[in-house]
Amino acid sequence: MKHCNHHTSDLQFLHRFFPIFEKKRLRQAFVASEFLLFICLLAASCKKQAAGFTAEERHFADSIVCAAHGIEALTRLQKQQERAGNKLGNIIALRELGKELRNESRFEEAIGFHSEGLRLAEAAGDTSEWVQALNNIGTDYRRMGVLDMAQEYHTKACMLSEECSDTSFTARKNRVVSLNGLGNIYMTLGNHERATELLRRALKGEQALNSDIGQAINYANLGSIFEQQGKTDSAWAYYHLSMAHNQRAHNTLGMALCHNYFGSLYEKAHQYDKAISEYETSYQLMKDSKDEWHALNALIALAGISNAMHDEAKTLDYLSRAKPIAERILSKEHLADIYTLYYKHYKRTGDHRSALYAHEQATNLKDSVLDMEKMNRIQNISLNIERNLSRLCPQSQHQPAVSCQGNRGHGLHSPLCKQTDEQPALQRLQVYP
Repeated sequence: MKHCNHHTSDLQFLHRFFPIFEKKRLRQAFVASEFLLFICLLAASCKKQAAGFTAEERHFADSIVCAAHGIEALTRLQKQQERAGNKLGNIIALRELGKELRNESRFEEAIGFHSEGLRLAEAAGDTSEWVQALNNIGTDYRRMGVLDMAQEYHTKACMLSEECSDTSFTARKNRVVSLNGLGNIYMTLGNHERATELLRRALKGEQALNSDIGQAINYANLGSIFEQQGKTDSAWAYYHLSMAHNQRAHNTLGMALCHNYFGSLYEKAHQYDKAISEYETSYQLMKDSKDEWHALNALIALAGISNAMHDEAKTLDYLSRAKPIAERILSKEHLADIYTLYYKHYKRTGDHRSALYAHEQATNLKDSVLDMEKMNRIQNISLNIERNLSRLCPQSQHQPAVSCQGNRGHGLHSPLCKQTDEQPALQRLQVYP
């Protein structure tokens, strides 16, 4: 059956998909005021460390939540903590429940729980959980391809973590996660210089924390930049470093993604047999995972190489398996890739009607991820922070100077919150779980 026969169901999906984010556009008029308020809150935090919970209280609450495995158990625990009036236990349960939902590609539900955790952490003055909630919401939005919202939350997390005097492992981890999140966004925008600076700083932080998974993630992201720049030798080197750290951490997801990266480099070298072997290894490792967002990478890669080899049957088979998954989890970036491959297939086979339809859908989906309006919003958020932070948040004499600098050689400016004595250092991105 030809793809064009599904136009009606596809259009129904797209009509359901796009309105989800229309309400977000109403917030654009309040960008400046939102960040002005946030910076004012930071001004207070510059003068005193935010209130929170003791290390013993955190350890106890974490141990209770860690004992609950799976969404059902976490849901029951969260309700119990809420009824008992245990603020910290409730916040941590909301955080972990949101992560579990995100790992099952249930992004809208994840945002709901993480947003409630953010509200409670902010009300409690718990900077650690506040930053984690901001980063989690940023990651949720990145998975959905809503880059302007993702940038807003990761930026707030970066600013808050930089201004906090906490030097615990968790606080330092919060900082590098926000740097990685912003780096991923700028990589998606094609601003490789800014992305590289952020990711190298995140990598340095993960090395200081001795985190294998964190290092693996940042090595993979930097390798992806080298691949996009055509620096194949460097890409291979960084992907192998990522694989080594993933193997050390016994991180199956990370190893699967590395096989996908290897396949991409083999495909670019026209070593198709090796590429297919790597893609299939990646898919076998992920096919039973509930993390469908990542599992789609290998499936789409197999569809892509089948299309490059003009294997029409396999191309359509892989795409027919990938498309309903991408629709179900509302992944616009994956859907854009899928429709692009449909376009290439139908154009080559002479089905011009289906090719035109697929091209239109791919274009609409790509525009919804990053149109000019969102590009401008990302830039405006960055500029607002740069203009206001130094004025509203003067530094204490006992704190290192913080400079929120942008790259003025580019149209986009990054709200980089970095200490002045620091030196700055498409495959699907490897992101934090």
